[in-house]
Formats: sequence, C-alpha cells, structure tokens
Amino acid sequence: MKKVLFYLLLVSVVMVLCTASSRKVPFDYNGVWSVGTKVDAEIGGQMYFYLKLKHEGDRITGTYYSISPKMARKDCNVGNSIEGVVKKNIAKVVFKSAEWGGGGVAELRPVDKNTIVWHIESEQRTGNADFGHWCPNRTKLERK
Repeated sequence: MKKVLFYLLLVSVVMVLCTASSRKVPFDYNGVWSVGTKVDAEIGGQMYFYLKLKHEGDRITGTYYSISPKMARKDCNVGNSIEGVVKKNIAKVVFKSAEWGGGGVAELRPVDKNTIVWHIESEQRTGNADFGHWCPNRTKLERK
C-alpha cells in the first residue's frame, strides 16, 4: 500500500512539474521597436518604422511613425495610434493614421525577446485612394 501511494505521489509531482514547465512566459511588448533609422530614410534607400508600445495584461496601446525610403511618403503624425489585444503572446492591433485617415489591422508576433514581426492583415484606405497610411506590410522590428 505504501509503495502504491509513493508511486501515485511521484506521478502527481512529475505531472505538476511537466505542466508548469510547459506554460509559456508572457511576452513583454512594452517599449520602443524600430527598423531602419530616420537618416537612412531621409538620404538612403531604407524605410524607417517605429512603434512605441504599452502592454498591460492582455491590452496593448501605442503610437507609430513611418517614413518610406528617400522620404517619398511620411506617416508621422503624433496622433497615429495602435490599440489591441494580446492572446497567447500574439497581438492583434488596430492602427489608425491621423495623417492619412486610413489604417488597418496588424498582427505582432514575437521572434525572440528583442524582435517582433509586424504584419498587416487588412487595410482601410481613404476614399478612392490606394492608400490610407504608410506602414510597411511586413517587417521585423528590434527593441531599442
């Protein structure tokens, strides 16, 4: 009887340890994330895209700033906003361009502790224009 109880206890402990180790640590989206630099966007052929995010619980809010290569287009209004929800470490956000009037829905997905991928899933354009914002469709951003 003691052996049976011991083995049941051992199995229970192993199951608890396995369950605890398989839980994902919540990803922290807080901070400033960017790709490129303003200088590269102004004189070089790179784009500059910057996110400033605040992550509390399952809510995420923030702002963005975007410049296409050689300053062809800018989406730099201080009113550009990001708001969404984080579920299983993946953020679904609605972004709005105060400068161009459009926006869309994007997914933010962690690659590692200091890298995320931004991917636009759907867009809201302005009127008959083929744009409503100047965010990249897909890019990797590094934590700064």
